[in-house]
Amino acid sequence: VQPACINQEEDVTGQFGVAVGWGFTEDDDVSATLKAARMPVVSTTTCLEHDRDTFGQTLDSSLFCAGHTNGTTVCNGDSGGGLHVKRGNAWYIVGIVSFTAPREDQSLLCKKDSYAAFTNVVTFVPWLRNVTELLSLAEQGSVTVRDGLDADPTHRYPNYLPRLCGNFLVSRIVGGTPAKLFEFPWMALLAYRTELSDNTEYNCGGSLINKRYVLTASNCVYPKTPFQVRLGEHDLNSYKDCNPNDASDCAPPVQDVAIDYIVRHQQQDRRSKSNDIALIRLTREVSFDDHIQPICLPVTPALKEQKLQRYIVTGFGRTESFGDISNILLKATLPAVSKANCQQELGITLGESHLCAGSAKDGGDTCQGDSGGPLGYPVRYNGVRFVQFGVTSFGRACGVGASVYTDVANLMDWILANMQA
Repeated sequence: VQPACINQEEDVTGQFGVAVGWGFTEDDDVSATLKAARMPVVSTTTCLEHDRDTFGQTLDSSLFCAGHTNGTTVCNGDSGGGLHVKRGNAWYIVGIVSFTAPREDQSLLCKKDSYAAFTNVVTFVPWLRNVTELLSLAEQGSVTVRDGLDADPTHRYPNYLPRLCGNFLVSRIVGGTPAKLFEFPWMALLAYRTELSDNTEYNCGGSLINKRYVLTASNCVYPKTPFQVRLGEHDLNSYKDCNPNDASDCAPPVQDVAIDYIVRHQQQDRRSKSNDIALIRLTREVSFDDHIQPICLPVTPALKEQKLQRYIVTGFGRTESFGDISNILLKATLPAVSKANCQQELGITLGESHLCAGSAKDGGDTCQGDSGGPLGYPVRYNGVRFVQFGVTSFGRACGVGASVYTDVANLMDWILANMQA
C-alpha cells in the first residue's frame, strides 16, 4: 500500500497513462482480478470529433478524454479509479475515471470503441490542499462540518447525479389504494446522539440524490451534527416494513450508513434563513432497491424554470429541530404560494434561495415534513419522474399558513460544485 503522487502539470495531452480497476471486461463481466490498460490522453478536439453527442455538453477544463477506439478503454465498475502517468520512479495520478459513452442498446454499459472522460486532477489541486488541511484537523471518529465552495454559474460542473432517479412506483397499487410503503424511496432520516445517553434520535430529514450524497438543510447539521443516515425507513416502530394491503409484500431491511463529512452552504444566514442547504457525504455507496432510490433534482433549464401549482412534502412529522416525530412516514400535498403573498403572510423578507408552499385554508402545512426533507412533485423528465424543488426550512405552527423551503433550482450550481465522484 503506497500513496500516488498528485499531478500538477497543466496539460497532459499526448501523454500515456495506465488505468487500473475491476470494471467490466470485453465479456461484459466484472473482472475478478485487478486489470491495467495503457492509453493516451487525447485532445478535446479529437474527443468531440469522435462523439460530440456524449461529450459536447460536459467536456470542460475539469475533464479530459483518454483511451483508444479499438476496444481498449475503461468501463462500468472502473469509475473513481485513477489514470496514472509514470515520471522517473514515481507514478502521478492525472485523472479519475468519470464516465464513458453509453451503448446504443440503452443497456447503460460502456461503449467499447469510444474514449472515456476523466476528471482532470490538476484543476482540483487547490481544493485538495484545502480539504486535506481541514480533514487533518478533525478529531478521529467525529464528523467534519465545513463550508462549501462558491459556485460559478458560468462554469459547467461534472454532473454526479444519476440518470435513473425519481422513480414513481405507480405499479405498486393494491386494490386501487396506493401502496405507501415504496412511494418515496429517497427519504432519509438523520440520526443524532442524545446529550445525556448514547441513544439515537431522529430529528431531521433529507433526500438521497445519488449513492453517496444526501441533501438536507443547513440547520439540520449545525450546531448539532448527525453521525448517521437511515435510508429505506417507513415505520420506526416496525422491524420489518410490509404493505398493509399485502403482508407478503415487504421491504428489505433499512440501511444505516455512517457520515463521512458534511458540507454546508458558506453563505447560510441563520437570521434570514437564506441558503439553508447542506450536503452529507456517506462513508460508502448505498445499495439501491425498491425502498431506496435517488430523487431527481432540477438540473435542466426547463426544470429550473418549472412553475408548479402544488407540491408534495414528505417526512416523519417535523418542522423544527429536536422535537417529537411521527413513527410512520407521512406526506401532504401543498399549494404553491407566491413569494409576494408569502412575505406578506409571514411578515418577513425572502431571498432568491426561498420558495413557499402551504395554506391553512386548504388543510396543508409543513407539520408533516421534516426539516431538511424534500418538497417535490412528479413532472415530465425522461418520462414522469419525481423531482425535488425544495428543502423544508422553516414555518409557523401547524395549520397557520405558508411555510418556507430552500429553492433547490436556485442552488443547483452550488450542489454540483460541492459534490465529488
